[in-house]
Amino acid sequence: MKRILFVLPLLAACSGGSVPIASEQRIESRYHLQDLSYIAAGRDLKTEVLGNPFAVDQTAFADTVADHLQGVNPGPEINFTTRPAPTAREPYFVRLVFNGPSGSGGTALCASAPEIAPAVSPTGDVRVLGAFCRGDQPMTYVSAHNGGITDMNDPKFRSLVRQVGVLLFPLRNPEDIPNCVPPNC
Repeated sequence: MKRILFVLPLLAACSGGSVPIASEQRIESRYHLQDLSYIAAGRDLKTEVLGNPFAVDQTAFADTVADHLQGVNPGPEINFTTRPAPTAREPYFVRLVFNGPSGSGGTALCASAPEIAPAVSPTGDVRVLGAFCRGDQPMTYVSAHNGGITDMNDPKFRSLVRQVGVLLFPLRNPEDIPNCVPPNC
């Protein structure tokens, strides 16, 4: 199984940290936009949020992150939520890790939730690893960061989370074969 690895250019190197920097994006060959149509149509998508770079309640932080993700995916509406309804399509989920391990891959992120130590950043540096998973298999994976973020309501934090969301759900997989329907691709 091939995977596509994009090392994204470091955006805004001299912007003083005001623009999120996505340092890595991986699109696995198993990712297809049709999966989003299957899990979407107004349904919930389980969204796990681990770690917390701010001194706030974890539930409130996770709900804010899920709210920032609303509308980032192409196609039919998906409701990103930490508390999905029974109609949510299993085994799909999104896992975001804030200020956790400095490096990890999508496979490790989907297979098990990494241990997270409290990681409040007094400098406002926020790192996030994100994966869109089908069970323990990653569909997509992103690593990004930004600095100078004051709290979870800071527009720079919202921008960081939304950029990660957009990169987790690309419009197409560069390996897609026209008119091919999964799982036969």
